[in-house]
Amino acid sequence: MPDMLEDLLLAELRRSVTTREGVPAAETTADLRRRLRRLQDDLRRVGTPGSL
Repeated sequence: MPDMLEDLLLAELRRSVTTREGVPAAETTADLRRRLRRLQDDLRRVGTPGSL
């Protein structure tokens, strides 16, 4: 994945990660990168729509 796209996804994850009280959660960039990698792995396993 191109770095620019990864940076955009990480920024979006940072914005969307909040606690139940609406306060931003204290997740590090490394935590978010791990989440992003897991999501990417899941997408690779599932495949893209129409790829069957």
